Amino acid sequence: MITKNKFIRYGIYIIQWSILLWLIFFFVARAWKNEDNFGRYSNCVGCFWMPTVTHDSWLAASIFLLLALGYAFSDRWLFLRFFKFLFRLSGVLIFAVIALDYVVDDIFQHRFLFVDFFRFSEDVKASLSVARAWFAPPHGKYKAVAVGLFAVSIITVCCFGKQQKKTATALAVLSIICFSASFVMGQFPVRYIHENVVRNVFEANRSASRAQKISEPLRHEAIKKAGDISKTCRQNDSPGKVNIIVLLLESWSSWQSKLFGGNEDWTPQLDKIARENHYFTRFYANGYMTSGGEISVVSGTPPLPVENKFYPGFSDFEQEDLDIPGIARRANYESAFITTSDLSFLSLGNWLNNIRFETVEGSRHPFYEGMKRWQFDAPEDSALYARFLQWQETRKDERPFVAVMLTVSSHPPFIDPTTGENNFEGTFRYVDAQAAYFYEELKRRGFFEDGILIMTSDHRTMTPLRPGEYETYGDHAFARVPMVVVGNVDMPKVVTDAFQQSDIAPSIAELLGLETCRTPFIGSFLKENPDPPKYVVHSRGDDRDRVDIYYGENEVAAFRMDGDASRWMGKPPPDADLVAAWIATQRMRPRPTDGFAPK
Repeated sequence: MITKNKFIRYGIYIIQWSILLWLIFFFVARAWKNEDNFGRYSNCVGCFWMPTVTHDSWLAASIFLLLALGYAFSDRWLFLRFFKFLFRLSGVLIFAVIALDYVVDDIFQHRFLFVDFFRFSEDVKASLSVARAWFAPPHGKYKAVAVGLFAVSIITVCCFGKQQKKTATALAVLSIICFSASFVMGQFPVRYIHENVVRNVFEANRSASRAQKISEPLRHEAIKKAGDISKTCRQNDSPGKVNIIVLLLESWSSWQSKLFGGNEDWTPQLDKIARENHYFTRFYANGYMTSGGEISVVSGTPPLPVENKFYPGFSDFEQEDLDIPGIARRANYESAFITTSDLSFLSLGNWLNNIRFETVEGSRHPFYEGMKRWQFDAPEDSALYARFLQWQETRKDERPFVAVMLTVSSHPPFIDPTTGENNFEGTFRYVDAQAAYFYEELKRRGFFEDGILIMTSDHRTMTPLRPGEYETYGDHAFARVPMVVVGNVDMPKVVTDAFQQSDIAPSIAELLGLETCRTPFIGSFLKENPDPPKYVVHSRGDDRDRVDIYYGENEVAAFRMDGDASRWMGKPPPDADLVAAWIATQRMRPRPTDGFAPK
């Protein structure tokens, strides 16, 4: 007969061993996901199972070893109980990090990095809004149950169960098996551009070389070399008085569009608008996430990692008179930044106010009161367009305006506001429909008679490359985003030269008749004969110590940021020393003011 105490003891025993099933689930699921995402488009089916399991196996071995030690200690003495708890807690914490890595990757298609955790933990509310969306239908309830069961398992393992020598022995044997398997399978590594995806979560968090500081002698040398970069200044003699809207559509990517070279046809209405107006066949995001897109577009500066920091912050990109609000002030324009996102996230609102946008609006504007909220406390895109049209109609300032708008609905995990379900394609069809509505409303109100609408993305989706992307576009695929210009501007119907987000601000400045200075890193396109930059810059997201320089027709040069040991990886670009010096000076804070930057 099973007594109550035996029932509880057996229950705890079963729950404790369920951790083995959880571990198998996470490792198999991660390996399957890597194989499914990367095996297909790399034309290397079956190449990702073994490397992923290899890297995860030594983590499994470490967990089993720690838990074995936790079950080996006696409960007789207090200090032994302490060590037993400490070993179990250590094993459980490693396991929790593995689980968190899986969830973060499922939401963002991005590994869980410790520096990300500390960066985003300051904005708990916004982070929770994204996490909450992960539990949306149709699979949300199953995810909630799984999270609950997992929490019960690790708490039970950590806090319950006396000395169990047989369990300790079994766990020790499992640890030896995993260590051995990891060693043997490690003799067959994968060599691939996305090697970081097969690494386990702790390997993915190795110290970043980009945080290495540049020594003073090399700082002075870089500044001196950068002073030799060619610079051409000019001023538009016949500026126009036009209203300008820069619309950033969250995660809008070239692969979603037939017109922009993708296999999908998720944005047919945006494609139609592009065909009827002006569009770019080679336009690139300078960064890999929203903050990088905002920095690039607003400040006119690529979001390169700042030396001695893991991440650049908005406050590192405050350039008097060179950014969009500064350009507006110099041209006697009103400036505005309007979004439905939470402006407290990463202190975005503070930055926008510090660089002196005259109007700064986010999710807390009274217009959105009572509306359903989604990621980052944001109402859906239709609300943003309605609010902007209201702002435009009721503004009393007689000056023309330059406004930047940022949508949110297509932020991961891609919840379609029309259904409330996680639907990748449905989300972008919604974005397409709402952007087309906004365009038609502006057209109906006569905006384009003396106005320009610039539509692009903040970054390519933070998702694995689609089948065929890398084969067709190479490393450029990580940064390709659509770009459309609509309205009263004399420029080619189709722009085939390469441009980038950081070219938007100087292009606006030249259009408005301000003196602008071009370097090989600055382009200008709002004119009859666009001047492309010689170099396009992309700060990589999969390898954050790397900066890619696009040049020529389809050439890419990779630069490794590593303090004084910074170097080119493989073939360097033309004038490599000058480009390396420019990268170094762009990363310095405060930025050098020796005159090579545009005025």
